[in-house]
Amino acid sequence: MTVDYKRSREDVVTWPTDPRARRALEEWFIKLDASPAVHPTLAAGELDFSGADLSGLDIGDADWVSATLSGVKLRSCYLGYAWILDANLTETDFTGSVLRKALLRGCNARGAILVGTQLHRADLSGSDFRDADLHDTDLSQAFMPGIDLRGANLADSFWGDTRYNACIHEARLGHANVSGMRGVVDESVDVGLDEPHVIDGEELQQWFRDHGAPEVTVVTRPERPSTSTTD
Repeated sequence: MTVDYKRSREDVVTWPTDPRARRALEEWFIKLDASPAVHPTLAAGELDFSGADLSGLDIGDADWVSATLSGVKLRSCYLGYAWILDANLTETDFTGSVLRKALLRGCNARGAILVGTQLHRADLSGSDFRDADLHDTDLSQAFMPGIDLRGANLADSFWGDTRYNACIHEARLGHANVSGMRGVVDESVDVGLDEPHVIDGEELQQWFRDHGAPEVTVVTRPERPSTSTTD
């Protein structure tokens, strides 16, 4: 199904309260108007977009490095390839948005809402998604080593197949709701809440079964061949 994402200032539901953030958004629309066939980058690094509702917009390739998006509504947006590194995403609402190949490394995304989002091949490594809602989210081939998903809702999420599986090495899943989760994951996972409890292989496979996710398959990543030239 083709989605008609919006690309005009009239489609902004609520503008950010910070003047600098509003100005960056205005300048982005000016560039869009000048060259409709070109998609300029929203230069919003380190800016505060609090109070904004940008739902429905096409903001792919946006630069939100170290930006504040806490509580911002970004529902049904196109955010593919966006740079959202080290950003404040607490309680940000991404419901139904496309974040394909987006970079969300090192973010504080506690309580973020990502219901029905597409995170195919996104990089969420080292981010804090505690208590976030990722119900029915596509995480196929997502790169998530070290992600903190304690208490997160992962019900009915999809984690890829044997060719395009998610990488969750050293992810933290303590008290996460994985009911109905399906797909393929690899490497070891920390299922402890306060104290580390790292499991892998068949033990991890059984953990998913015991927590309502029998359709999850745990695979072991093959060892890399030695690069030593010594006989």
